[in-house]
Amino acid sequence: WKTYRAQVTHSASLSDMSNTFSHDLKFVRKDASAPKEPQVQLGHGSDLEFLMQTPIFESTPSHTLLHLINCLRRRTYPQEAHVYEQGETGKSLFIIQEGVCAIKVHKDNQTHQVSRLKHGDVFGELGVLTGEERSEFAVAETDMTVWELRQADFDQVALKHPDLRI
Repeated sequence: WKTYRAQVTHSASLSDMSNTFSHDLKFVRKDASAPKEPQVQLGHGSDLEFLMQTPIFESTPSHTLLHLINCLRRRTYPQEAHVYEQGETGKSLFIIQEGVCAIKVHKDNQTHQVSRLKHGDVFGELGVLTGEERSEFAVAETDMTVWELRQADFDQVALKHPDLRI
């Protein structure tokens, strides 16, 4: 925790980990080599509980978990907003906290729905891992609240914790 400073207004211990994670706090990095943005602010205890229960973080080694959570940015998208477009370079992954997202592809002058994602689902992860162009586009079917992890932030954490890429 040497590289972090935080103001804690509420904390809770997670039974399966020896660390105490805090709710309603803002982490501020001191380490100049760490990514400067974003500084995540978890607004409610339920935000942290939600993130800890998503499959992507359930399988994340505990020594890297705080580093990744600190890189997340909360985003909201209104109904029918495009989260990303087919053909653009993948630079972020998203975790849906609220709402529904449709994953679609344009092919042969038609649009085809590939999947429908909801609470707890992760999408766009290949873009973070490979940096390749998106083969689909994502559109909010309802108003959505998501957590975004940018590739640049993931790469910074993965440099110090290579087991993330396994």
